[in-house]
Amino acid sequence: MKKYRSFNIAVNVFFVIATLMFIVPLIIVISVSISNENDILQHGFSLIPRKIDFTAYEIIFKDFTIIGRAIVLTACIAIITPACICVVNSLMGYALSKDQFRLRKPITYILVASMLFSGGTVPTYIVYTQLYHFGNNILVYILPTLGSAWGVILYRTFFKNISTSLFESAYIDGANEIQILIRIVFPMAKAIFAIQYFMGMTAQWNNFQTALLYMSDQRLHTIQLVLQRILNSADVLKKAYETFGFEMDIDIPIMAMRYAICLISILPIMALFPFVQKHFSKGMAVGSVKG
Repeated sequence: MKKYRSFNIAVNVFFVIATLMFIVPLIIVISVSISNENDILQHGFSLIPRKIDFTAYEIIFKDFTIIGRAIVLTACIAIITPACICVVNSLMGYALSKDQFRLRKPITYILVASMLFSGGTVPTYIVYTQLYHFGNNILVYILPTLGSAWGVILYRTFFKNISTSLFESAYIDGANEIQILIRIVFPMAKAIFAIQYFMGMTAQWNNFQTALLYMSDQRLHTIQLVLQRILNSADVLKKAYETFGFEMDIDIPIMAMRYAICLISILPIMALFPFVQKHFSKGMAVGSVKG
């Protein structure tokens, strides 16, 4: 009994330490983002800001039209794209889970090969811009993400493990494939839909490279690229003033801005995560089962 109690205490202590390791950096990010720049340089980081200063946020949101447009665009992309991914991947996974589908093996091999080998950045850029004409096209955020190998295999594995008696009963009752999908298969795959939707949303919200490579029109830039532009502009402006010895009307807190941008980037995902957390263990466990 004592050994069991000691083990529980050790496990609890371990998880408390692990929790602090994740929470403390987040608290430091919040603290630095609202701290005075000079105070940070003199005294270093602290969990509680010695002097609260919202200058970093004032500079970032000074032109809210640009930020607001980028937030709306990124939110729309982060909502629509994962939904399209779930639909396409689930349909492909359902087809590949059927033994009577003759092309399921070669298609599966092609999907696995796409996970192992990449076309490379330059060839991909040439194909997207010259063949598909995705330059300054909002579809570049959506279409290339559809039919991802990992997502299709995840759905295929889950559908493969569904009892065939369910399908046989549905066929006897006169249901077609669409009715079986909507009324039987999809409701059973809620955990898979939840985990893939959240992971797709996270990827789209944090997507920086797509806008950087394919969008010369700043109106189509996502929030990550806009925040990076603001930070770079402020950094260049501050260095220029320091180089030529000019006095600035306002001290630009570059370090505080970096942490403020980091916080702005992760807040939406942090707010959404508690609602899908319960599906993560189930969804990942399903994906690890051999189908």
